[in-house]
Amino acid sequence: MGAMMIGELLVALAIQTASQGEAASERVSLWQTLQEGMTAEEAAIALRGVEGVKTVTVKPSRTGPTLSISYTAGGIEIAGLPYRILPDFKASRLTGVRLQSEACLGLATQKYKTLRDLLAQKYGDGRTQREVTEDRQLIAIRDTFSTTPTRVLLRLEPGSIPQHIYGATGFAGALAAIGNSSADADVEACPNDRGQKANIEVTYLNNANSAAIDAAAAAEEAAKRERDKNKL
Repeated sequence: MGAMMIGELLVALAIQTASQGEAASERVSLWQTLQEGMTAEEAAIALRGVEGVKTVTVKPSRTGPTLSISYTAGGIEIAGLPYRILPDFKASRLTGVRLQSEACLGLATQKYKTLRDLLAQKYGDGRTQREVTEDRQLIAIRDTFSTTPTRVLLRLEPGSIPQHIYGATGFAGALAAIGNSSADADVEACPNDRGQKANIEVTYLNNANSAAIDAAAAAEEAAKRERDKNKL
């Protein structure tokens, strides 16, 4: 191989290395040391350094790699509750991170307020929205923090109050007995909330990408309303 060809290869390698370094430096930080665009292997390495994480295994699938995460004590502890880490991948690259926990409704509501205050201190003031049904029944409360390159969504979703089923017989009766046993366990775990629990989820995304998606969805909704109006 001639000296000129070797020189050209070295230049090409230097350019490739520089571009890769630049791309890595432009990655948006999501949560802890996890950055948008990481491969599953890179995300696994980052997660192994998180306090409370025991093991992280990369599992391939037809739809792309996933991460199997185990914990030292049921999850990572944040403000007194254990949270599971759920990385989201698209085209084998990290696009977002979700933290999920469940607790009795009263406790979950208190912890939700604590997280909202802590997130506001870190990311600036958020915007609160209430998700309701057509008859104004509460579905969830969501806070959006979007003043930094990282968009953070905090969501509190109350579950339903456990119900008992009476009068069923046969196979339906057997299923009812299982459901009633589960309801009794929920009431025993959350006596002050009649067994009602709630989910807390914190989602970390690229703010610019999320804003573009929101704008596209708003434009599609506006176009749909215009089409409907023209049909009248």
